[in-house]
Amino acid sequence: NVGGPLIGSAFDNEKGFFERIDVVLQNDEFMKAQRIWWAANVISYDWEQALRDKEEGKIDFIKNGVSALNFLNNPKNAPWLQKDPRMCITLKTWLKLLNSEPAVVFTYRHPLEVAMSLKHREKNFSLERGLRLWIVYNMRAIQNSKGLCIVYSSNEAVLADPINEIQRISDELTTKCNVPEPPYRVKG
Repeated sequence: NVGGPLIGSAFDNEKGFFERIDVVLQNDEFMKAQRIWWAANVISYDWEQALRDKEEGKIDFIKNGVSALNFLNNPKNAPWLQKDPRMCITLKTWLKLLNSEPAVVFTYRHPLEVAMSLKHREKNFSLERGLRLWIVYNMRAIQNSKGLCIVYSSNEAVLADPINEIQRISDELTTKCNVPEPPYRVKG
C-alpha cells in the first residue's frame, strides 16, 4: 500500500515517481532547516537535529509530517511501501517517529546510470556531482538502515524480469522480515 497522493509523471519519468507527496515535502522541511537540499550538503544532515527542530516547532510538521505518520503508523495500511530517495538521508529521523520498525528494500542502481540521469534531468549538473551524490546517498542508506531487516535487489534485476523480481522481493520481505503478505500475489 503506497497511499497517496503520489508525485505523478514528468518529462524524465513518464510512468511517474510513485513517491508520497507528504513524505517528500516533509523530508524537504527536515533538510531545509539545516540548509540542506536533496542535491547539496546532504552529507551534513543531522537526524537528531531534525527531531529537535520538530519538537521545538522550528519546522512545519503539521501539514505533511502528520499526514505521512497517520498513514505509515496505521496498521490497516500494512504492508505499506514508502519510496523517496531522501529517505536514505532522513531515515533515522523517521525511525523515531514510526510505531514499528520498517523493513528496507535496498535497490542498487549503477552509479554512472544515476549520474547520467541527474545530468540529463538537472540543468548544469555534472557527472562528477552525480557520482558524489550517489556515494553519499548509498553510504547513508547503508549506515541508517543498519540493524533493520533488509532485502537487496537491483534496478537491473527489476527491469530484466519485473514480475519474478518483485515476487522474490515480496516473498523475502514476508519470510525474512516478517512483513505481512500483500493482499494479492503477483502473477506471471
